[in-house]
Amino acid sequence: MTLSMAFVPVCDQRPVFREHYDGLPDEMLPVATYFEENYLFGRRGRGERAAVAPRFPPQFWNTYKATLQNQHRNEMRRFRRTGLPKYAMSP
Repeated sequence: MTLSMAFVPVCDQRPVFREHYDGLPDEMLPVATYFEENYLFGRRGRGERAAVAPRFPPQFWNTYKATLQNQHRNEMRRFRRTGLPKYAMSP
């Protein structure tokens, strides 16, 4: 389920995730909750605690548009050709 979310349009991720989440066995719920909080929607605010955005928003890892346009999202090909970027080599 989590891997397939990379190929779902960002605007459709909430209903698709809910559909998959409802069909998961109980053993997978902690993994789904982690994915939901860290990769999709973030944590909801409760009481005085403010809502927290996801650590890795879908705009960083979603490949839906790139797949339709037959583009690569893997930057390793560029790094192999040109070498590692300067910031990757700094201490």
